[in-house]
Amino acid sequence: MTTEALSEKKKQLIGLVNYIRTNIDKLLIAKEIQPEEENYFKWVHDNPTYDENGELHPGRGSGITITKKTWWRIVIAISNMITKTDTFKDTLTYFKSNNIIKENSDILEYFIRKIIYQYIINPSTLLNDSNHLIDNFISELEGKELRCYANVELEGVTIIPEHIDITTDISLRRTKIEDVDKEIPMYPPFNTHQFPFVPSSVLHIQLYTKDMNGIQVFSAKVICLLRLFKVGSVLGNTISRESDYMMPFFGGTITSGNTQFAFDKYAIFTEDVPRLKEFFKTFLEIIPRNLYWPHDTIPNEIAISYQRYCTSLLDTGIIEKKIADVMAGLESIFLTENIEVSYKLKVRVCRFFYYLGMDAKKVKSHIGQGYKIRSTYAHGSVLSKEDREKCSHENLFKELGNYLRISIALSILTQMNKIEFIKELEDSLIDKKVEEEFIAKISKWRYLVL
Repeated sequence: MTTEALSEKKKQLIGLVNYIRTNIDKLLIAKEIQPEEENYFKWVHDNPTYDENGELHPGRGSGITITKKTWWRIVIAISNMITKTDTFKDTLTYFKSNNIIKENSDILEYFIRKIIYQYIINPSTLLNDSNHLIDNFISELEGKELRCYANVELEGVTIIPEHIDITTDISLRRTKIEDVDKEIPMYPPFNTHQFPFVPSSVLHIQLYTKDMNGIQVFSAKVICLLRLFKVGSVLGNTISRESDYMMPFFGGTITSGNTQFAFDKYAIFTEDVPRLKEFFKTFLEIIPRNLYWPHDTIPNEIAISYQRYCTSLLDTGIIEKKIADVMAGLESIFLTENIEVSYKLKVRVCRFFYYLGMDAKKVKSHIGQGYKIRSTYAHGSVLSKEDREKCSHENLFKELGNYLRISIALSILTQMNKIEFIKELEDSLIDKKVEEEFIAKISKWRYLVL
């Protein structure tokens, strides 16, 4: 790309922007354009409070109707007017004749709509930002990466600090009452007036990408890491996207439509923050894509184990099913055999967590109970009242889920395949040198995953 060609592109767009501003000024002076009024519904809660885990409880709420000014129909009308002018047609001809814009593309129309909207809403902002908008538009035409960012309303994880900067591109904040008391347009499909969703926290992410799915994939990656940081049913309920792109599919709000539920929540306390930052710094580069975006990847043992982990946390069902899913996830990591399954699973899991400094007797008891419940469920039976009360009292599901979470995380960190992992674990029982090497391999990550 020559400097002269780049300058000519910019010159063409500057001329178009100035032409738009001149026409809007004339319309405003002549009072030929006025904003329209639109009705919005809003919930108002009068006594929001936070509990000891940082979860927002909105309190009593009531609904009100408010009126706001909107310019969107005016923006479209002005855009339609501009596209019929010789100035716009000449600019479009230049870009198409130089193969900068494809023949059937509407991208220049989206560019002028953004210019029109910004100039009507805040003329001084456009005067300051027009060069930035033009540069972004040229970068988009050249297929370069541009910034996309999103707010994701989460379920399943709360935070005690008001705000946590996990990385330069990822942050978490407490839910505010403004996240609940939103203004909802009173036209389909928004005019339902249903009681508002209360997120447990709000995730903010940004990413430079040229893939329209990039920000969704990145948000899925972050949610995956939050599930592996502690045992929790972390879900993204709604993702609100914005970007520096002109094309509309790089923005907008997407509701997940989840049929899953955040049954098991956890809180991030102030003392967790250093480990959280280190956890993300370490895992962001190595987390396998087939864990968080399985649509275009091939599963392996770790991905299957992670899916079992998620199923146990997110799907509805009796406690027997949830524990059976966790045990299946552990089997995916620790077993290759089909004989003496209960015995080998118990020995390997106990030894593994003993090497991590955990109570082997306690682990053995949990795995034994878990396998018994798994077998009970697999053969079509349910727990007795006594066993169910004992399971609840000992918080067995959470303990087993934590073993699976740690096992998945360490499988990723050590980069060992399943056969290699099981062989080293087995050999460590009879060879002191192998034992020392295996302990060194996993214990260096102890702080990060326990």
